[in-house]
Amino acid sequence: MARLAIALAAVAWTAAYAAQNGGKAPVAVVVDSGSTNTEGFRLEVDRSGKVRYTPAGRHGAAQPAAHSTARQVPAALARRLYADLESAKALASLPEGGPCMKSASFGSTLTVEYGGQTTPDLSCPGDDPHMQALARDAKEIAAAYRQPKRRVE
Repeated sequence: MARLAIALAAVAWTAAYAAQNGGKAPVAVVVDSGSTNTEGFRLEVDRSGKVRYTPAGRHGAAQPAAHSTARQVPAALARRLYADLESAKALASLPEGGPCMKSASFGSTLTVEYGGQTTPDLSCPGDDPHMQALARDAKEIAAAYRQPKRRVE
């Protein structure tokens, strides 16, 4: 019964968001900020598992859209990400993770943007189950994207 209530709430929230945004359902975006010596990226993940990669440069600097590519990740992985996002509800109110030692120049952040909200840094999710689930999803989607298997045009 609880699963049905969550599913109905998710459908209602998505419909409300779409009504406010020209009929478009929200798209989840995994964002790695990059660091001094590593390039960041944005992965736009649709519900079917199609992922559009756009390099974000070092420390999140935007790159031309011409550099974006698309691939397919397992649809079950995309569905799990969306279920975890909808379960977490207000992403901005999720707790910051526990103490996380990062270098000022080599550290990066990992977040998920969805429905006009952004998670706290998922690199160190702490003890919160929603943060842990979203961190797992974001890392697995990034890893699945890196496997050069199914290219989507």
